[in-house]
Amino acid sequence: VSVAGIIGFYPWLYRQYLPANTITNLIWQSTCVALAAQTFTFPFGLYYFHQFPNYFLPANLIIIPLSTVVLFGGIIFLFLLPFGWLAQTAGPLLSYITSILNKSVILFGDLPHAQLKGIWIYEWQLILFFTVVITGVIFLTKKENVWLFAAMILLVIMLTGSIFLHQNQHDQVQIIAWKKKDGGGFTCVTGMSSFTLLPALAPKTSENFKFHYSDAMDFLGIPEHRRIITHRTDTFSSVSPAIWSSPYMILPDTVIKLINNR
Repeated sequence: VSVAGIIGFYPWLYRQYLPANTITNLIWQSTCVALAAQTFTFPFGLYYFHQFPNYFLPANLIIIPLSTVVLFGGIIFLFLLPFGWLAQTAGPLLSYITSILNKSVILFGDLPHAQLKGIWIYEWQLILFFTVVITGVIFLTKKENVWLFAAMILLVIMLTGSIFLHQNQHDQVQIIAWKKKDGGGFTCVTGMSSFTLLPALAPKTSENFKFHYSDAMDFLGIPEHRRIITHRTDTFSSVSPAIWSSPYMILPDTVIKLINNR
């Protein structure tokens, strides 16, 4: 998808500005590549990872050149393997550049407000979102108003559907059973509020619990939620989890929806 964005959108973006010198031209090329790739891939990022990288543009200005060097350096390194002394020289250098690339990614990821998190979209929203992007890019490149009209219609459909989903979240009533080896627990959801009953050891012994719990609350659209810790573990250990049929499964193998939306 990112390659399609670069092939289809990059040439038009690059023509919008004529750099005055070589350095500016290189920076502008990297910027256009990042914008073109991100334009086509961010709907999939929202769908699969539920977040958007806020610093993708400055990050890609560093990551794209480094990753290009690592890619072609790795290919060259393979050809240098028969020559022992050349490979021994190129190997540490390539490893050093790769470590700089990895540290750059971590650096941008650890910056304050590096990501917008908790964004959940369904399959139909992904399809509409991606179609809006395509029609919008075609309008920019071809200047034909029919594509702008199509993008606006699709955008209205997507926003209307999102409004209905948000309204359904206000009416939701359900109980979620947490299937964990160290005890489990329950989350009771009513509208846009919830509370969770957990055994005392669950949040401490499970490293991934907060991650799964936050994802589930984001999926349900609950901005604030309470967790109640209890030292009574017999109640949770006596519950045998069962798989209930539901149109929406929340975090398979981790969360089981017991009561569907009314």
